[in-house]
Amino acid sequence: VAETVKDCSNVIGFGTMNEPSNGFVGVQDIREIHAPTLHGHALSAFDSMRLGSGESLEIPYYNPHFRYDSQHLLNPRGKSAYRSPELDVWKRVGVYEIDDQTGRRILLRPNHFALGPREDFTNTFLQPFYESVGRTVSRHNRNFVTYAEPYFDPTDPYPSAPEDLANTQQLFGWAPHWYDAVTLFLGYYNHWFSFDFEWGIPAISPGIIEWTFRKNLRRIKHGKGGRRQSDDMHVIVGETGVPFTGSEADYARSLDRTLRAMEANDIDYTLWCYEANNNNVDGDLWNGEDLSLLSVDRGRGLQAAVRPWPYQYSNGLRVVSQRFDPVVVNYRLVLEEEDSIDCMDCTATVHVFVPSCHFQEVTSFTTPGDTVSYDPSTQHLKWVISSRLMGSLHTLQLTNALR
Repeated sequence: VAETVKDCSNVIGFGTMNEPSNGFVGVQDIREIHAPTLHGHALSAFDSMRLGSGESLEIPYYNPHFRYDSQHLLNPRGKSAYRSPELDVWKRVGVYEIDDQTGRRILLRPNHFALGPREDFTNTFLQPFYESVGRTVSRHNRNFVTYAEPYFDPTDPYPSAPEDLANTQQLFGWAPHWYDAVTLFLGYYNHWFSFDFEWGIPAISPGIIEWTFRKNLRRIKHGKGGRRQSDDMHVIVGETGVPFTGSEADYARSLDRTLRAMEANDIDYTLWCYEANNNNVDGDLWNGEDLSLLSVDRGRGLQAAVRPWPYQYSNGLRVVSQRFDPVVVNYRLVLEEEDSIDCMDCTATVHVFVPSCHFQEVTSFTTPGDTVSYDPSTQHLKWVISSRLMGSLHTLQLTNALR
């Protein structure tokens, strides 16, 4: 594929693998449940092995509100995934043995998948894979970026990129996925309740939820300990979105809440997904999901999805924050001078996409002396900053003049 598209100007790079998994590798004790929250059937790795090999188990079930509900008997008929007992892979390698009298699995090696004290799954297994993909891709175009995607670790849900990944011969980016997981699990938008998976505590009230989302996405962009990994490589949320269930107003609010957190951190993102055959009955035609902006009947969530954004600006400027409110229709963009420019007579130019579906006419507010021009036919706004001083902030605020 890289050879085929090597000269296509619209291809900037390749993802390594969609949502890689460590499986059981790194699990210190397979009797423990490794999940950020208890939802559905609460299984340990050993429970899964026992069920797959033909044992019946009573397992606790947690309802969609993460509360204990009841005990469920799973695999009541004792069906095995293996054609014969001799093919039981975990028994063969000595993880457990089977009691001849009771048929129960007796655990022998709870730490079978544990890694050494200086090992972790990313550096030991994923990074060599990232570098292998990078070598293959860059062989055809050295400007291609290889976007490394982490596995999901419930003990570290917002991991940093490996520190030396930016120091290899290839160009790398970091592309973790991020979702409003509570909305995704429950299948509907809740204005007052979410969960902070980094701290393992509920987030209750709209303000705390929004602060939590911003905090966790800031961790994705900058990494641990204020490292600012985004200075070393392009960081993009490789996948985000919301389920389009409930009322149109609900899923528009849900998507807006997610995208506000992206904008607050000036982090790039890709929306999942665009399934042209999506319909109201079968959703995305996969796994019961219904996250497509497109549907056979109409576009969905466009009030929130179509947003202003600065797509080009002069060197030395950095986006500090931006915020769009699709309900009252206003947009605020704050830029900072980072480079050592102290020039009262120097100008900078900022180009902003301003969708005409929200802004038929624009009223703008900027620093005195700046100029703004807007053409709704091209949805293009040009903002000329009149002077540049190191460390100074420049603010653009837009409202719809027709509201």
